[in-house]
Amino acid sequence: MKKVNRLGVLSVAKFQGMMMALMGLLFGIIGGGMSSLLGGLAAQSGADLGFMGSAGWLLVLILPILYGVMGFIMGAIGAFFYNIVAKVVGGIEIDLID
Repeated sequence: MKKVNRLGVLSVAKFQGMMMALMGLLFGIIGGGMSSLLGGLAAQSGADLGFMGSAGWLLVLILPILYGVMGFIMGAIGAFFYNIVAKVVGGIEIDLID
């Protein structure tokens, strides 16, 4: 068993930012598709909500950026606090395959 005594704050922040940006892309595609579907259904029923179809695809651009930035910030904060706590309790034990 080996212990993880310290995490690189910038390394964790970059990793977390990229992971969350990919999640934001996935959620943006799903949200954009749902918005287009609802906008089309609303237009067929005569409601003036056709803008939902085009505006919903902005989620594909906005969510990855928003999720990526917040993931980077939260990853940095999490790694920073992990380093503080690991000094007190000794870190996390992991089993590495040789």
